[in-house]
Amino acid sequence: MDTKEVMDCFINPNKSSILFLLQQKKTCTAKEIMELKPDIPQATLYRTLKQLTKVGIIKVVAERKVRAVVEKTYALNETFGPDVQTIITENNGAGYLQLFHSFMMSLLSEFKSYAERETIDILHDGSGFSASPIYVNEAELQELAIKMNELIRPYQTRSENSEVNQKLHTMAVIFTPPEE
Repeated sequence: MDTKEVMDCFINPNKSSILFLLQQKKTCTAKEIMELKPDIPQATLYRTLKQLTKVGIIKVVAERKVRAVVEKTYALNETFGPDVQTIITENNGAGYLQLFHSFMMSLLSEFKSYAERETIDILHDGSGFSASPIYVNEAELQELAIKMNELIRPYQTRSENSEVNQKLHTMAVIFTPPEE
């Protein structure tokens, strides 16, 4: 799988729009995508679906005959992308960027779903984001990550003795590579 071709899928607005939709809906036919994304011309949609399938980012999960044509149902390919350990071992920058992009797409999907609800309460729903500069060496960064993991561990499962109104949130912590 060519990394440049894969990155194009995330940069191209039509391709990324289709990927985002498939991430939300899990599966869609071309007809469903056309209804949900009317701004993508039909010919462009079919060409894009073919390219995304060829690259291996999406896959056909079902086919059914509708009159004289075969209707395909598409989904994201869960096996898409290089192995994380291989990326780390090989110091594969393009693969690392691809993993980060997938991570960010997942977070963006959650924020988009939240923002599209009919009623939201940003102040009281427990949502937000921030960035804080920190100065650490490698050992301190590892220590910080371990302490944060220990701190959140009790909150990763629903408490049996807790109030009924516990809601699932996703907490994302990002340590960027160090500045030079």
